[in-house]
Amino acid sequence: TAMLVVVCKEQVSADALLTLKTCLKDPQGLSDALDSKAIGVMVAALGHSEQSILQHALKNITFLTNPDNAKKEAIEAGAVGPVVKLLQHTEWPVRAAAASALGSISVDVEGKRQAFDAGAAQSLIALLRDKNLPVVLLSVRALALLAEFKRQVLSTPQEGVYRSVFDKALPQLRLLTNSQDRVLAKSARDCESLITWRP
Repeated sequence: TAMLVVVCKEQVSADALLTLKTCLKDPQGLSDALDSKAIGVMVAALGHSEQSILQHALKNITFLTNPDNAKKEAIEAGAVGPVVKLLQHTEWPVRAAAASALGSISVDVEGKRQAFDAGAAQSLIALLRDKNLPVVLLSVRALALLAEFKRQVLSTPQEGVYRSVFDKALPQLRLLTNSQDRVLAKSARDCESLITWRP
């Protein structure tokens, strides 16, 4: 695993990233990759222009940031900005992978704050209308995690900003609650509840 991380750092390729992803599914492989600073290598790969490299680097970030301390490491490595930017990529597999990676990083409170400040909520709301079901589902889930940021901004001047952004998601979320895809419908209901929740 450590050797694969070095290969990805020195000459990133879709094949190397895909092979690394296989290693990350194993607990020992994940641990070895984190010890080898794979998160920083994956964040650097987000500057690449090739779709398959972006897609696999984002998927690897999702796997790598499963442990809580790894979420913090990804945030410190500057992952949030590039991941948010890739929510607007022209290719839907990259958008889906970016929504998934953002969802993983945004479990952390600082990840939520940085993502919100970087405009992630607006991008995710736009993706609620995407033609590709995986993009919509992963965007709903990531948006729900960002919606939890409300607890940090209640009774602060930022609460009004929060509401003005998230309230724009409600009409589309209400439509999605009627989706024939039961997982999407439930996720949309859960997200709507988080946005409309008041103490």
